[in-house]
Amino acid sequence: MGSDLYSYTGVVNAETKNWEITGKEYVVRRVGTELYVQASGKTLETMILPPATTAHLAAGGWVHSRLPHGHELSVVFNDSFPWNQAKPATRATGMTRTGTRSFSGKLTVKDSRPSSRQRPSIDMRVGADLDEQGRFARISRDFLTKSPDQSIVFTFSDYGVQADIAAPPPSDVVEQDNTSFLTSTLLN
Repeated sequence: MGSDLYSYTGVVNAETKNWEITGKEYVVRRVGTELYVQASGKTLETMILPPATTAHLAAGGWVHSRLPHGHELSVVFNDSFPWNQAKPATRATGMTRTGTRSFSGKLTVKDSRPSSRQRPSIDMRVGADLDEQGRFARISRDFLTKSPDQSIVFTFSDYGVQADIAAPPPSDVVEQDNTSFLTSTLLN
């Protein structure tokens, strides 16, 4: 969708559900219900943080925070991340085979968030590629809007690879109780 913010790679420990994602100017690590963040560049510049915390991040340190209130409504901070990224492929209708292990269908998403006005539905074309074991390898979502370049692609690979994800050393971490810097700047 044209933003480095949403371009990242990640690794997940399937047993613990701990994960880490790495973007161009940030790393977000979830260990249980705890979040650890590193940021630099423009991402760091736009974060609303105390000067000492900003300096700590600029020096390569980590910020520790709890999950933000309402994290279950978030895509990335949701407890089912990253597997929730596969939901469009499992909910699409009219799926047809487009290749040996490739499929395409359509999904209409209704915005069910509370609002004083009705929000329009969003139509998208969903593509799914499976690996030899039948697991998701690639999921694409192309929004059927006036702007044809609105697409999102998720790839899944390296199933079964060991992923040891733990909290950074305490000496590298500062606390940040106000989680608004997470939802205002980083993935949501």
